Amino acid sequence: VALAVTALLALTGLGKLDGAAAELSERDVAALEQLVTISEDFLATDADILRHLYVEDGFLKDQDVTAKRIAAWQQEAEQALDALEPDLESAAAKATLADFRAKYEQFNAAAGNALELSRQETIDEVEERVGSRTAYAEKVRPVVESLDVVHDELEHVIAGQGAAQAEEASDTAASAKRLVLIIFGVAL
Repeated sequence: VALAVTALLALTGLGKLDGAAAELSERDVAALEQLVTISEDFLATDADILRHLYVEDGFLKDQDVTAKRIAAWQQEAEQALDALEPDLESAAAKATLADFRAKYEQFNAAAGNALELSRQETIDEVEERVGSRTAYAEKVRPVVESLDVVHDELEHVIAGQGAAQAEEASDTAASAKRLVLIIFGVAL
């Protein structure tokens, strides 16, 4: 009977560990995946904005292709932000995500303005592209830097959430092991 109880407790403990591992892989790893996608997208957007303003200035067709690519990056990042939200548990994590989303929207608005100015300067054949480049330097770049800071905070929140889940799984394993050893000792 004691061995049967030991086996039952071991199976229960393993079931809890399996649940914790599943939660780690389905929630925390997925959240980090979404965050990587978002990071790649806003960095690629920033690089393409610079291409639009500095490399492709005067080449309208090239600028339009780059603008479409930027729109695709932004759409993918928005989808990743939406997918990330349910994976965050705490109110602090959700607040950090809300802060990130607000800064990201600010980035998109400032980037859109700089791109419009750049395109118009190309149409108007403006040699000195002060309007779009000033808009980038004064509006877009500062937001990129603040967005990067909040992104790092969000990364720490998600990593902390995963670490807490891993610690909980470790505690469950230790508790189940201790209980199994006690019952095994009694049975012996």
